[in-house]
Amino acid sequence: MFFVRSLVLLFFFFAISASSQVNTEAIRSSKIDDGFRSRIDLLFGLNSGNSEFISGEARLRLDYIQSNYRSFIAGEIAYKEGNNAVISDKGFLHGRYIYKLNELLEPELFIQKEYNEFVLLSDRNLGGAGIRFTLSNTDFIADSSAEFDMFFGTGIMYEMEEINIIPEQITEIVRSTNYLTVTWRPSETFLFNSVTYFQVDINRLNDHRILNDTKLQFKITKAVSFVFNMSYRFDKEPPLGVREYDLELKNGITVEI
Repeated sequence: MFFVRSLVLLFFFFAISASSQVNTEAIRSSKIDDGFRSRIDLLFGLNSGNSEFISGEARLRLDYIQSNYRSFIAGEIAYKEGNNAVISDKGFLHGRYIYKLNELLEPELFIQKEYNEFVLLSDRNLGGAGIRFTLSNTDFIADSSAEFDMFFGTGIMYEMEEINIIPEQITEIVRSTNYLTVTWRPSETFLFNSVTYFQVDINRLNDHRILNDTKLQFKITKAVSFVFNMSYRFDKEPPLGVREYDLELKNGITVEI
C-alpha cells in the first residue's frame, strides 16, 4: 500500500511539473528568484540487531514565483516498519496561493489532502483562506544571506475527516487556523526554522490542535546539507484509542539542485 501511494503521489507531482514548466509553513520559500523552482528530499533508515526496522521518506516541492504573487505545491510521504508491524504510514499534498497586497499583508488561499494511518486518519481534506502578516523581514547585511523573519497568519478553513474506526466516523468542521513562523539564518551555512499552528473549532473551543515543526540545517557542501527535524503534535480530542500527542525526531541529508 505504501508503494502504491508513493507512486500515485509522485506521478501527480511530475504531471503538474510537466504541464506547467511545500509544517506547510515549514517548507515555504519566500526569498527565491522569480520563476519555477523544484526540490526533492529523500531520507532512508535501516536498523538491524536487537531492534529491526526500515524507514523511508520522500518530499517533493514545486514553486512558481512572480513579483506580486507566489504559489507552491508540496507533498510528503513517510513509511516506517519494524518487527513485521507498520509503525508509521502517512502523507500529504498541499497547495497554496499567496498574493502580495503590500510589504506587510498577504492574502492567501490553500487546499490540502492528507492521511495518517497511525492516528487512524484515513482521509483529510480541507480548503480555506486567510491573511499573512509580516512581523519581521530583515536582511542584516546588504548582499548577505543573514536574515531574521517572523510571520503571523490567521484564517478560516473547512475540514472533512474520515476516521478509521468501526463504524467509520466522518466529521465536517469549520476551524479557525493560526500560525507563527520564525526563520533565522545567521550565515549561508546554518538555518533555523520553526512554525507553530493552532487550529480550533469555531463552535467548540475545547476542540483544538497544536502543531510545531522545527528544523535545523547545516550545509556540508553547496548542494548537500545535514538536516535535523522535530515535530510535535497535540490534539485535544483525538479518535478513541489515540494519544493526545506525538513527538517525532529525525535527521538526514538534503540535496538541492
